Amino acid sequence: MTTYPLAPRLPRPDLFPGQAVHVNAHTAWLPATVISVAHTSVGISLFSAKAGALTRTVAPWVVQPADGYRLKAVHNLRHSDEVVAAGGAIHTVAAPP
Repeated sequence: MTTYPLAPRLPRPDLFPGQAVHVNAHTAWLPATVISVAHTSVGISLFSAKAGALTRTVAPWVVQPADGYRLKAVHNLRHSDEVVAAGGAIHTVAAPP
């Protein structure tokens, strides 16, 4: 997906090396760690069961600070679990998916 370059964007979160983050990789959010921060890219390190440890650079807009949240597959959600929407709103699961 390409965005219009002059479209307003959300402010880039403050990132620093060693910080736990979530990375959007082809519509799947993956846990990762920041290893470097530049103006146009963020270096990350993540672990894949198939490939092992991966280190690469990604665009800053696909990285969000983990802020203490952990990723969980939708099919593992249970009644009364709290989930955080992309906009930051917190919702409580009323029934299992």
